[in-house]
Amino acid sequence: MSERAKGKKSPGKKSPGKIAGIIICCLVGLVLLAVVGFYAYIHIRYAPFFDHARAEFETPGTYDGLVAQGIGYVDDQDVWLVSGYDAKGGPSPVYIHHADGSDEVRYFTLPDGSVFFGHNNLATDGTYLFLTDHDEQCLWVFSLEEVLSASDGASVQALGSLLMPQRPDYVHCANGKLYCGEFCDDDQYPTADSHHITAPDGTDNNAILLVFEPDESAEFGYSATPSRAISTTQFIQGMCFDADGNFVLSQSFALRSSHLLFYDASAFDCAVSETIDVEGNPVPLYVLKGSDLVKSVECPPMGEEIVQHEGRIYIANEAACSKYYYGRIYGAQTIYSYA
Repeated sequence: MSERAKGKKSPGKKSPGKIAGIIICCLVGLVLLAVVGFYAYIHIRYAPFFDHARAEFETPGTYDGLVAQGIGYVDDQDVWLVSGYDAKGGPSPVYIHHADGSDEVRYFTLPDGSVFFGHNNLATDGTYLFLTDHDEQCLWVFSLEEVLSASDGASVQALGSLLMPQRPDYVHCANGKLYCGEFCDDDQYPTADSHHITAPDGTDNNAILLVFEPDESAEFGYSATPSRAISTTQFIQGMCFDADGNFVLSQSFALRSSHLLFYDASAFDCAVSETIDVEGNPVPLYVLKGSDLVKSVECPPMGEEIVQHEGRIYIANEAACSKYYYGRIYGAQTIYSYA
């Protein structure tokens, strides 16, 4: 055989390097296909939500460890507040998102000087910033002016606290009142037996939302005893009122679909005959039932606290944080509004 013939390669044989390259390209293609497919699935699966939703701004802190829980808006400053806890166990931050797209962060200390590590949902009434604390069963109270005027990265000390008669899982300020409710999952986050109530139509409720009236004589402007209790369903993460006067509950847990539950707001002021004992005080109780539900909107998983601004409901979402990641595939790092 000639030397030339010996040097010839078999025409159909591929080198190991080429085979590895083909395999890598195929794997990359499959991953991209899966990502595109998952994105499409989410947007098709929740099309009734996305058809009325609008992308607003990227959740600040998403890539810095924030597990977003709370959201609020400060009208006279035109800034957004986004709160949560740190995925790596660091101090709990509140991010300030400005109209120009810039972000700042604040941290917090308690009256005794210790660092705040709470789960951290929020509300503001224009004077105070309230942050929830499960472990201490209270709302920590901060001067909103001091929080907003502090330098980026600074810590602000609490003025004091509002003790709650139940675990404060979400908080909201509207109509001059303070609303504070609990989240219930019977396995991980159980509520008191007295909070498990069956409505006349068979609706099972297992959590309570409390309403606190304004009180000028109180240290932070709200009565210590609630004026009304609302019996709600499980997995409630937040509440607000919509532009039509309905009140809205944000419901989600783990990877299940989230829901925006719109209810007739007469539950807050209609006459009631039932009461529930709250630290020895009989508080008027309204039990939400199926007929109170105006509509239910199915949303992507892991929706959290909500707030209404200019007729749209803004929704915090934790699915894109560094603790879960998967939400980044379909854009959950974006704050969406719904109307």
